[in-house]
Amino acid sequence: MNVGPPELVIVLVWVVAWVVPIWAIFDAARHTEVEFDAVGQSRLTWIVLLIVTALLCGPIGTIYAIYYLFAVRPKLPAVTGT
Repeated sequence: MNVGPPELVIVLVWVVAWVVPIWAIFDAARHTEVEFDAVGQSRLTWIVLLIVTALLCGPIGTIYAIYYLFAVRPKLPAVTGT
């Protein structure tokens, strides 16, 4: 099978579209509810939102995951000091 640049780009986009939400789900799961409460967020809501949108809505799940990783996640370690 000869994979050229267009196919490679499609494969890379597909991999990123799955890896980013999975990363975000695992990251949200490793933080405690107390940490989420301290920044005004809900751990359960984020985990469910990330799982449902990743499984049912593909690109929307990736967008939510990117938002979580860049807007919510940076606030969480600041609370615990890690």
